[in-house]
Amino acid sequence: MTNRMDSDDRWYDAARRADEAILLRTTRFRTMKPGILAWAIVPLALASVVGYGVAFWPLLAGGAAADVLLVASALVRWLFRVISGAVLLYAVINLVYRSIVMKPWNLVIGALNVSEKRDVRRQISGEDPLDQEKLPLIVVMAKQRHTMIEGFTPLYAGLFFLTISWALVTDSLELKLVSVAISAVLVVVGLWLLVAFRRTDAFVSTHAHVEYVPTRAHTLAMETLYPDPLAEDAVDDEGSATRTP
Repeated sequence: MTNRMDSDDRWYDAARRADEAILLRTTRFRTMKPGILAWAIVPLALASVVGYGVAFWPLLAGGAAADVLLVASALVRWLFRVISGAVLLYAVINLVYRSIVMKPWNLVIGALNVSEKRDVRRQISGEDPLDQEKLPLIVVMAKQRHTMIEGFTPLYAGLFFLTISWALVTDSLELKLVSVAISAVLVVVGLWLLVAFRRTDAFVSTHAHVEYVPTRAHTLAMETLYPDPLAEDAVDDEGSATRTP
């Protein structure tokens, strides 16, 4: 049984983490984009057909037919290497940029235990009723999840192309089959990411009006660090007025 005080402490820690995710709370999210990720399946599926087709064709067709694809095979190998390198480079730059917003080293949901994380994910997925009291904080967690999936998608695509490239550059049938097995795992992961993104995107879009209010401790700290000059002028004016004979 979960200790109530421990649970409250964990949720308060999550709120303190949400306080620090200022860009995550204030950045306007462009939602309703699952269709874009769905269309990404088309080039990945095409890459699988072309890449593994070229990789296994010499083994299936024999010498004469294999000679016909010799030039095409070299071109496809070069193309996959270029695409893999370009996508992975973009993925690294994209992750570094997005890390400023999503703060992966300080995940808001990371303050919760396993059971509480599962409850939050089920609420985001629409499988459980929402906890209205914690809804603003859950929305912040959903935004962070939304940003993370978007950030890791290019990395996933780069790994997919790199795995197919592996099958193209080796003559070992065993390594080619290992490449196919890894690609199959990546397909399963990709489908999971797509489903998770669709649900998270729908949740964030539905609750876009919900605003997270920072904790009082964070508000007081911000007021101390960045005092309002207008408020100070008002205090000075009031003090001057009381001193006027």
